[in-house]
Amino acid sequence: MIEGFPIDPKAVYDDSALSVGLGVSGESLGRARQSGDLRHVRQGRRILYLGQWILDWLEQDAKGASDAK
Repeated sequence: MIEGFPIDPKAVYDDSALSVGLGVSGESLGRARQSGDLRHVRQGRRILYLGQWILDWLEQDAKGASDAK
C-alpha cells in the first residue's frame, strides 16, 4: 500500500520524484505524457510537472475509472 504523497499545486516535481512518490512506473508516466493526459515541460533532460497538473491528471484518471463502472 502506498503512503500518502502530498502534492502542492504550486510546487514543481521531477519525473523521478513523481514516479517514486506515487508508485507509478516511468513507462506509465511516459504514456500519460504522450497521450496528452499529463502536462509537462522539459528542461534539458529533466521532465518537470507543476503540482496542479499532477492533481488534474489524477482527478481525470479517477473520473474515467468511475465512469467505467
